Amino acid sequence: MPYDSNWLRHLEEERGRLEAQHTELENLRQEGQKEYDMLEEELKSLHETMTRLSNELQMQRDKHADIMTRQVYLIDRNETLSKQLDKIQTTLDDLHIGVLPIQDFPQDILRLIITEGASQNPKFRWTAMGTCRIWRAVASSTPMLWSHVCVHLGDEREDMLEVTRRTFQLGGQSSLDLELRFGPRPYPRNPSQPLHPNPPPSNAWHVSTRPGTWGVSHEVAPSIAPAHDLAWQFNDGVERDISIMNPNYGLACDYIDLIIPNVARCKRLLWWFAVRPSPLFGNWTWDTCWLYRRMRGVSMPYLKELDVSLGGYGLSAQNLVHITLRDCSSWHPLRTTSLTSLELFESQVDLDSILSTLDKQHSLVCLKIFHCRITTTARELGSLEGDPALEQRSTEDNRPPTPTVLRLSMLKEFTFYSNAKYIAGEAHLFRRVRCPNLMRAVMQCKNWEAVMAEVAGFLLGSPLLEDLAMSINSPDSLAIFFQTLTSVKRFEGIGRSYRTELGARFLTAASVPGTLPRLNQLGLDSPAPAADFLSWVRWRQESDLQPLTTFRGCLTVLTEDGESDEWADDRWIDGLTELGVELLDESWGFQSN
Repeated sequence: MPYDSNWLRHLEEERGRLEAQHTELENLRQEGQKEYDMLEEELKSLHETMTRLSNELQMQRDKHADIMTRQVYLIDRNETLSKQLDKIQTTLDDLHIGVLPIQDFPQDILRLIITEGASQNPKFRWTAMGTCRIWRAVASSTPMLWSHVCVHLGDEREDMLEVTRRTFQLGGQSSLDLELRFGPRPYPRNPSQPLHPNPPPSNAWHVSTRPGTWGVSHEVAPSIAPAHDLAWQFNDGVERDISIMNPNYGLACDYIDLIIPNVARCKRLLWWFAVRPSPLFGNWTWDTCWLYRRMRGVSMPYLKELDVSLGGYGLSAQNLVHITLRDCSSWHPLRTTSLTSLELFESQVDLDSILSTLDKQHSLVCLKIFHCRITTTARELGSLEGDPALEQRSTEDNRPPTPTVLRLSMLKEFTFYSNAKYIAGEAHLFRRVRCPNLMRAVMQCKNWEAVMAEVAGFLLGSPLLEDLAMSINSPDSLAIFFQTLTSVKRFEGIGRSYRTELGARFLTAASVPGTLPRLNQLGLDSPAPAADFLSWVRWRQESDLQPLTTFRGCLTVLTEDGESDEWADDRWIDGLTELGVELLDESWGFQSN
């Protein structure tokens, strides 16, 4: 049946209307989808906010619970102390009312009085000893009262030797707080008198602060000032000839013989050197070295605090050659410019101060830094972190100046163990120090990525480096470091583990073409997969790289299940022997702990 034109036109118009309606509905659907996506993102953000607030709420609840627990403890403690105080106050009131004679005075109260007085002034204990028979009996039967002993080895009075001996006897076997003071006894200087123009004599000496067992000190002969320097202005203003004033060696020997048997029970030990130098200062350094030699084999298991104060000695001695400091709370500037070795253990170090000291040491050969707290200025830290927003806000006027680079031309050996809490200061140290003649280095860090650029620049500045021990972390950072080690012949991978991850990391980093071209001796603290290691050795032999000649460590043969095959040790040993690699049993002396 044929359709007329009107009907066809009607159908065409209807189709166009439906298409327009379809387009409109599609637009509405897309807008609805966008709104749905926005609501979905908002819902996700709300969920994250709820999770964060829930975690913060839980932290606040835990903190509140800790505070409440502490509050309950303090309330109970306060009640206990209040009862004790009331009891003591009642006893004191009874004593005040009754006016008891001294023989009826409670010994525990008298002991508290003497102990409190001695805590304010140590001489009070001797006052108590001379008060009466009752007081002397209480004071002599309180070992804690005699736990603090101060010995001045520069003192010429023999009666003080007997006082020291009596103090050790009264202390019994209780823990000891011992102060050893060396050098002439200081005296107040008249401000109107100028300081002596001649510097004190120079003395080379070894300073060690390692707790536990004392190490060996370098023996030094006493240094006597020239004849024209042997005159000193004393506090009375009279210039005296002191050329005939020598230390009392016999008295000092008696002091040392008295000190040595009591050192083992030290809980706190303080070494203090004279603050005011004089031409005779060098005459008092021999007893310090002698005491060190006597103490080298003494074990101090109870030692908790060791304080070594160089004082005026560090400022006046001009030829210190070796210093080892542990747990040093602040860095004191040194007058010496003759250091050959400097070791710092777990000490607080200001970056600018230590660099200023190192800049003056033209003979420094060995530098060791173990887990030190290296601090620097806020502006330096801001420039070090490289925050893009910070750099965008900076202008040419307020941008921190470029730090100067210190060149330690004589340094041959460098040991560095990182402190993770002070990684920013350590990165700045590596940025500002260059050692062009460095031959041997030991470097340990748990996060090489944080200081990757700075350490890589430091290694590039040491073109003569041959021996290197380094902690093995991620293969990416190791690969970057290995590309800078063109002169290294011996490498030690620090990091003990019974699994093969650390050894595999080394192989991954060392398999990059062109890395460690001169390496011929290798040591690994952790095992590596035997098959991969043997393939790596063959790859080095077939390439233009230096072939491996010696190896120290262990390889692991893995089964199909990925487990270690304990009965396959001879396989990799025979494989290395066939490749011409010699096996070593001992390391090369690197510290890996």
